[in-house]
Amino acid sequence: MGTKSKYKMDFLTDHIFLFSLIIFLFILQAVFYHGLIRYIDIFTTVFIMGLFAMSFDLLMGYVGLFSFGHPLFFGTGAYVTTYFLMWTNIPYLAVLPLVFLVGCGVGLVLSYLLRRAFHGISFSFTSLAINLMIYFLYRKRELRPFSGGEQGLTVPVPKILKSTLLSTSFLVIFLILISLLLVAVFARLRNHGNLSGKKICVFSLLVIFLSFISFGMWSYFIGLLSVADYKRITPNIYCLSLLILCICYLLAKKFAASPVGHIWRAIRESEVRTEVIGFNTFRYKSLALIISAGFAALAGGIYAPFHFAITPDTVFSPMLAFYAIVWVIIGGVGTLNGAILGAAIVTFLERFLIDYIGGWAPVIVGIIFIIFMFSLPHGIVGTWKMKKSRIRAMLHKLIRF
Repeated sequence: MGTKSKYKMDFLTDHIFLFSLIIFLFILQAVFYHGLIRYIDIFTTVFIMGLFAMSFDLLMGYVGLFSFGHPLFFGTGAYVTTYFLMWTNIPYLAVLPLVFLVGCGVGLVLSYLLRRAFHGISFSFTSLAINLMIYFLYRKRELRPFSGGEQGLTVPVPKILKSTLLSTSFLVIFLILISLLLVAVFARLRNHGNLSGKKICVFSLLVIFLSFISFGMWSYFIGLLSVADYKRITPNIYCLSLLILCICYLLAKKFAASPVGHIWRAIRESEVRTEVIGFNTFRYKSLALIISAGFAALAGGIYAPFHFAITPDTVFSPMLAFYAIVWVIIGGVGTLNGAILGAAIVTFLERFLIDYIGGWAPVIVGIIFIIFMFSLPHGIVGTWKMKKSRIRAMLHKLIRF
């Protein structure tokens, strides 16, 4: 087996859980579409805010930079997407890469503007000040033709989100993911020498089970193709935001595991020592800010058509940065997937608590955050990584008991 083939197979076997999770979320969306469509909206919000939280964690967890002005990138992505949809005929799927590049450009400009304040508290509050300047400018009456003022702008719904083409494409992607999952499971069994008769039977049952699921999803998408255009928007943007989140997660994970990621960690531990070794820390911090800004802008680019309208109060709000801190700390600083998990937990908690206690929901979330800070200072994923062997041993004892 060639090196490239082995690398591809290792990639598949290392991401069995991720493939399984994506397939599960695809199926979950099909279940929710028939009577529980509210949950599709909640999950879509989780995917968008999970991407934003992950972009924040890339800076906070790996470089040690607290970007209190991070909503600047999110808002830039949302407004630039709206401008493209209002003033040009560029397809939405082509707009998203452009929004990512615009976000990267804003990150590059900001890194040079803050070159002398590119560390610690100086960076945190200077970035916050720049974000507040843009926030108040966009609320000004004089910029209303450009920004919509306090009322914001109505976002035109992209045609692709109402099309049958996108729905069919997601079905094809779903079937490809199932095929990759089967290949990955078979490869892992073969690598561990576990291809006994029992294992082959279990694998065959898995194939049959996934075939039934595939047929069910096929039936669901065929039904989806026959409904009115506006009914396809919600499931389409659900699938699109899920796939973009997964792609960005894999890219961020690749960066974090690369030599660049190791240098980011070295800067986080001691920037002076990293400079003494011979690395240009400004360039590496700029790269982290550029990538993080691109991901945050992409999250804003998905958020705009999902909510059909944007205002400075929703996309440039400084509260977004504080929410990002809560998400990352609950999930685990420097874990990437922990940031997504934290966003999911807080979003679900708020949505369900609002139904019962209304405006008191953020207070309860704040109390839960304080409890997490004291009981799990490393977050959920961080604590799991530190104590997973002990937790597994306890679970084994419980199962035997």
